[in-house]
Amino acid sequence: MKVSTTLSKHYKTAKIANTTYQYFHKNTDVICTTTMSYYKGRKQRVQLQVYSGGKWYDTATEYFALGTNGKSVVNRATPVSPASAPGFAPPTSTAAPGPR
Repeated sequence: MKVSTTLSKHYKTAKIANTTYQYFHKNTDVICTTTMSYYKGRKQRVQLQVYSGGKWYDTATEYFALGTNGKSVVNRATPVSPASAPGFAPPTSTAAPGPR
């Protein structure tokens, strides 16, 4: 199965070793768009992490439904601290409708 994921609204991209990192301002909403083959009940999993103090922390992991065209758009304010931090909010999603 082919899966395509893009992140929008980053201000910088850097490659370290073989990994590409995208940088986001802390007050910017990150848009995560995923497209894959539609199958009834299929969902995408979004896992957000933040790098702080030399460590990676999970801030949220959630599943989102796909539209009938296989597309899902998740809008999330950039995580700036681990999930235990005050003010953390889970992501929101808009499943793109398929063709009629």
